[in-house]
This record gives sequence, structure tokens and C-alpha cells, in this order.
Amino acid sequence: MKKYKLAEHSSEEYIDYLDHQGSHKGNTHRSVARYSNEVIVEGLETGLKQSFGSEIENILAVGCRSQHELDFLQGFAKEVKGVDLFTSHATPQIVAADMHSIADIFVEDEFDIIYSCHSLEHSAKPSMLFNSMKKISREGGFFVVPPTAHTDPGPTKGHPLWVWCLHPDRFTVPNVQDFVDDLCGENFAKVVYSQIIDSSNYCFSLKWNKNSE
Repeated sequence: MKKYKLAEHSSEEYIDYLDHQGSHKGNTHRSVARYSNEVIVEGLETGLKQSFGSEIENILAVGCRSQHELDFLQGFAKEVKGVDLFTSHATPQIVAADMHSIADIFVEDEFDIIYSCHSLEHSAKPSMLFNSMKKISREGGFFVVPPTAHTDPGPTKGHPLWVWCLHPDRFTVPNVQDFVDDLCGENFAKVVYSQIIDSSNYCFSLKWNKNSE
């Protein structure tokens, strides 16, 4: 039996939510680069280097929203690209598309890693998203996620998927591992890093088992 399940919702609810997101598509609140928080920046730098080393060729930012996120990530890799359903900047670095379609947009093993900040909880099909991320990246995924919970009054409240949280209070390595195992199989990926970078942001990384495909 699966330990976690997605909140039930209709396609119409999800479309309405996305339409609402589009109504304020200039919003860049999801970009850690906008927070100007040294703890967050240092936490991300530590996490990226510990998980993937200092030599990162390229990064794909999933759910980047704006150029601010890409400018921040440029300090960690030679090349950075982004994808978001809505973007507030017209730039060749960002592809405006559904994040679930990244495997059709980019080629297999194209990126060293996938980076995603405050975006996983917006996925209607997280197993499809994980599989797509795995296909187009060589190393794994590095995620910064909010502690979305049933009692969370934050920006994801009202989202038809906002209760897909992994834990009623906080994300943890074991819960993330169980969630990924339930969605994609026990051999799919291993959670290898987790760090609290401030009171409302957790980060963790996955290392794909490429032989499990």
C-alpha cells in the first residue's frame, strides 16, 4: 500500500489554478535569488557541491519563473537553461512550456543536474515529472521544496494538489525516499542529501539509478 497519495482533484480545478498562476505571471517569489538571504545561498552552494561536486557543466532549472533564478544558478555551472509554464522574462534561456513535457523538449542525458525550487508541489503528475527529469539528466536532481502541509497557510493553499505533502509538518529524507519509491519504484533513485536552509525551505537531492530503466 502506498504511504502517500495525491489530493483528489478534477482537471478543471487544476486548469483554473494554472489560469490563476498566469494572471500574476510577473511574480518572481519562487526564485531564491530574490530573497537575498545569505543562509539560503550558502545552503544551496553547500548542497550542490556536496551532492555533485564543483564541476557542473550545465543545469536545467524546472519552474524557474524568471531570469533571476538562472542568473543565480549561473554561478554554479557553465550553462543554465530554464523551463516554466509562465515566464516574466523574454529570454532564449527560458522555454515556456509545461514542466511535464521536458523529456520531449530536451535530449536524453543533456544536463548534469536538474534544479527545481518551490515547484514540485505544483506538479499534477509527479511520477511523470521524475521520470522526465531522470531521462534528460546524467547525475540527478536537486530540489528546494516548501514544507507544504495540510495546515500550511502559505502560497500553495488553494492549489488542488497542495496536500500531496510527504509529512504533515516537514519534508524529511526518509519521507522523500518513501514517496519516490512509491511513485517510481524502489530502484528509481536514492535520496542522498538533505539540509534545512531556513525556516521554510528544505533541500534534498536524488541520485538516479540509470540501470533501473
